[in-house]
Amino acid sequence: RLTDDPDEPNKYIFPTNTTLAAGAYLRLFADGPNGTSDIHLGFSLDQEGEVVYLFDKASNGGALIDFVEFGNQLPNLSIGRLLSGNWGLCTPTFGSANIAAPTGSPATLAINEWLASGTFPFVDDFIEIYNPDSLPVDLGGFYFTDHPIGQPARHRIPLLHFIPGFSYQAFIADGNPDNGALHLNFQLAGEGGEIGLFAPDLTLIDCVYYGQQRTGISQG
Repeated sequence: RLTDDPDEPNKYIFPTNTTLAAGAYLRLFADGPNGTSDIHLGFSLDQEGEVVYLFDKASNGGALIDFVEFGNQLPNLSIGRLLSGNWGLCTPTFGSANIAAPTGSPATLAINEWLASGTFPFVDDFIEIYNPDSLPVDLGGFYFTDHPIGQPARHRIPLLHFIPGFSYQAFIADGNPDNGALHLNFQLAGEGGEIGLFAPDLTLIDCVYYGQQRTGISQG
């Protein structure tokens, strides 16, 4: 069984007698039936990130066999298991061995802009990151915080979360992480505060300290 919701493990149930030869690949389409003989799951995947689960059949006890968590995805690039066994960014291969796509260094990422006192039409606080590298960078497992000293790991970015090369990505600081991978679990203080971006090992990548903010005006 395949699903993107562990509370609904039966979103897709493989038909009886579905087989997969040793060393072979089975391609599944995350969309609705379209009249072809391909396997269509009946649900789609969120480009901003979610989790895909593989469960055993209910008659075998229904145990979780495997899963993969991913964050923001890039056009025309896939996620796949690499020769190391780790997940990584790939060039789509459609039924053959995965080919790793080149990625850049996260050490050059920079906090580029923030809004801490929003009003219509930009109501929610946000933090924008800039990637100056020509290659995409994996932000998966990095941390955002509004307390660099004391709480550096306040919000964890989902694994396999990519930002394109020479590009910007805004994270909504609305305190509602359940709304998606681009939403943080804290808001920014309009009277002044701090923003920090940390690597998975809690190495500081960038930080800013700001004073009293003007409503509806960002800084960058």
